[in-house]
Amino acid sequence: MHDTKEIFAYQVVPGTDEILAFTETLGLAWQEASRHFEGLKAMDENVEAGLRSTKSV
Repeated sequence: MHDTKEIFAYQVVPGTDEILAFTETLGLAWQEASRHFEGLKAMDENVEAGLRSTKSV
């Protein structure tokens, strides 16, 4: 187990039933969420741009 003091949760399409994903840094959360969003666009998914990140201590 890591000694992480904070975790960051993100959801690419806020307000949906899409699960939350967790990372150890805010930068990593944005990077992974952006990659996921680009993947959805590449599959011609009709997704509104949106990203919500939450810091939990």
